[in-house]
Amino acid sequence: DQRGDIFVTARNSLQKIGYDDKRITVIAGSSENSYGYRDSTLLNSLFWGPRDVLFIGLETLLVADDSNNKLRLIDLESDRVETLNLGNESNPSSLLLANEFLYVGGHRITRYIRECETVWKIPSQGITPHTCTFSTYKVKICSSCGC
Repeated sequence: DQRGDIFVTARNSLQKIGYDDKRITVIAGSSENSYGYRDSTLLNSLFWGPRDVLFIGLETLLVADDSNNKLRLIDLESDRVETLNLGNESNPSSLLLANEFLYVGGHRITRYIRECETVWKIPSQGITPHTCTFSTYKVKICSSCGC
């Protein structure tokens, strides 16, 4: 992130390694290695085998939740984890945002076109635009991303 912190997926959670203090903090999911599937607040959410994490905005991350066959959207600002349904994600394990495309790797590589709009179409609580869209779904993107 902008502070130099590193975000990683480990033990069925999203964790942050602090740049200044080198402390490892669970940001989302279980700190006790519980696994499953639940959209909720950051620390009440559940993941199962998250493989990759990608910043798609200043306070927004996308997680490849492999064993749940889901892409999970994490909004640090609103303290929420939501499922992003772009289609049939089969064991998503890697994420790449390049030019106008989001690539999701798994059993196959899927490419989604990014187009900018300002309306949120994913059901969620309290997440605000500026957004870009991947196929027909909206994802919050920082305004400095060149959208």
